[in-house]
Amino acid sequence: MSEITEKDLCRQIASNLTKESLLNSAKDKLCQKAAREARAIMAHHLKNCIAVWSAFEKFLHRQLCDKKRTVDTLVMGIFQPIATDTINYHPQPDFLELGKFKLRNQGIKEYREAYEKILVST
Repeated sequence: MSEITEKDLCRQIASNLTKESLLNSAKDKLCQKAAREARAIMAHHLKNCIAVWSAFEKFLHRQLCDKKRTVDTLVMGIFQPIATDTINYHPQPDFLELGKFKLRNQGIKEYREAYEKILVST
């Protein structure tokens, strides 16, 4: 089973944004110009994606490692510092459903209840 890296994720997001830009340009009859500029558009989106991801990563590190605070992202889930080198990640139930992730030990209904308890306790 292969793993997706941060670099792969950023490239995929930038690629999706570039395709969307090209489709919008095609609607505006600027398809040839957009096709020529596709590499520049992709580079621009990739740069922005990496910048946002880096800022998010730094924010998480500051809050979790330096300040020992729990972070609720409202979209991805809850990050909780447990020990000096350990962080628990509790994915948001809607995030799991959108990604079509399957839970091994419990159903989504039971997970939602457990997640709500974690949310209340933080």
